[in-house]
Amino acid sequence: MSARCGGVILAALTILLVACADDPLEADARGTRASLADSEVQVGLVWDAGVSTGFIHGAEMARDRLNETGGILGRPLQLIPVDEGGDDSAAERGREISRHLGSNPDLVAVVGHAHGDVAMAASVNYERFGILFLAPAVTRMDLTQSGFQYVFRTIPNNELRALQLAAAASKAGFRRIALLHSRTTRYEEQANAFETYAVDLGMRVVFRRSYFDGRDNYRGDLANLSGLDVDAVLVASGFDTTRAVIVQSREMGVDEPILVGELLTLAALQEALGPRADGIVVPLVFNPESRERRILDFRASYQSRHASTPAWDAAQGFDAIMLLAHVMEQAGSTTPLTAASLLRYTLAWQGITGRHSFTRAGDVYTKVFSFASMQNGEPRIFSFTDE
Repeated sequence: MSARCGGVILAALTILLVACADDPLEADARGTRASLADSEVQVGLVWDAGVSTGFIHGAEMARDRLNETGGILGRPLQLIPVDEGGDDSAAERGREISRHLGSNPDLVAVVGHAHGDVAMAASVNYERFGILFLAPAVTRMDLTQSGFQYVFRTIPNNELRALQLAAAASKAGFRRIALLHSRTTRYEEQANAFETYAVDLGMRVVFRRSYFDGRDNYRGDLANLSGLDVDAVLVASGFDTTRAVIVQSREMGVDEPILVGELLTLAALQEALGPRADGIVVPLVFNPESRERRILDFRASYQSRHASTPAWDAAQGFDAIMLLAHVMEQAGSTTPLTAASLLRYTLAWQGITGRHSFTRAGDVYTKVFSFASMQNGEPRIFSFTDE
């Protein structure tokens, strides 16, 4: 037996012995094992079904489409679902989920996480265990600020989102802005970045208030806004708080256009606000009304399976799985570090949510939002890049 052959066998035996332990594999051992694997490509799918099921449906649709056409490098894709919900603290839950997934020696990637605090804690272990992590919903800046090799996000971060919101406001001719936001890391980052970019684009934030989520009454925070000379209002909060702030501001006589920092659908907006949805502008990472062939095909397939129109989370789930498959096919390997290197340095891939290229930190920087608004009960979709 040659020395090279003996080395390969020894490496394989070592990995098999390590895999029998309960502890997760470290990065080097996982990478070596992945390079020798010839069975299913195993990927963790983490989401909070209590938030929505669209992400899960979109990811499963991508899995089925891939497996119908040969899987990844001729191997079937297996998704391993994990419910992100739980009663533990966010950090405890993140560590618990990541260790659970990391204890599977054949797992090469994780796609998902609906909650930023859970994802932050989990990402540390994904890096340690050498698991490629694609985050399609977490916008907090600190997710990609640790110099990790395996961590990527496929949604514009808070800085890029704020820049595009400011550009849309400027293009609409707004010059005097009121800024309302929740007191959380996610929305404070959006608000701070928006104010910076607004000034750069010749606008002024003439009124700014922050508030805690989970309240019934925000009228005290809005009292000084009514009657103030502003062209538009930006609300950076989660869905329930955004809805309450919009309803109460309209009741108090605030009639100006309202920009929303959160990703919402027009259907959800109309259902929640009724006639008050007029004049509300929301960013879209996925435009369900697009006539582009790939989006028409996705929408038709999703509607056939689920009897509903896909929202942004379904599109993000679908794209994340298809991106992962594309990268591994291009790399000719399911080894996490090989795929991560290709993602970071050479990738340019077009999905249904836009073009995917990544910074050295792991942030997608090539996705451009569309924007949707209701005018007299009719939807209008536009881009700040439109002429």
